[in-house]
Amino acid sequence: MRVVFTIPAELRANWVFQLAEDERWLDCCIAVRKVMTLRVVSLLLLLFPFYAYLWGWPVAREHFIFDLMLSLILVELLLMNFRKVPFTCSYQPGKAYITLLGVFYWLAFTTYAYTMATLERWLLQDGVRWIVFTFFTLVVLWGLSRRRKPKPAEAPGLIYEDEPNPDVQTLGLGA
Repeated sequence: MRVVFTIPAELRANWVFQLAEDERWLDCCIAVRKVMTLRVVSLLLLLFPFYAYLWGWPVAREHFIFDLMLSLILVELLLMNFRKVPFTCSYQPGKAYITLLGVFYWLAFTTYAYTMATLERWLLQDGVRWIVFTFFTLVVLWGLSRRRKPKPAEAPGLIYEDEPNPDVQTLGLGA
């Protein structure tokens, strides 16, 4: 979803957002986070009855909590430095190396999926492990949520123009 948010729907219409931007620009970032979180929660709730039928209520409940915690952490990580109104920022197609990123994402996804399935199976074998995991993920979520709130002096505003990579990069050593 984050990648899709960066592709403009109609770039010439972003002037409306630029004119309407004020000190509450952070509300847009909060809305993006809420949309992604709502998608995650709705998908997990949709699958919950299926898992409850398949594995029983206690295991389905723990599976739901496990997936919810990991998904919320992933949403926080994906939106860590996201300061755009979805579908309104210019897009530099040559900026991302799609083939390289595709291979990286495929490897990262398969590693993540197998590792988390193994971790979940290990957690389900012992209630103490489950409690420690839940506490640890809540602390991580709390830390990530504290990090995302910018201080007033650090609040740069929204991004509407994606900067292209320069042909020549300087070291910035000159005065």
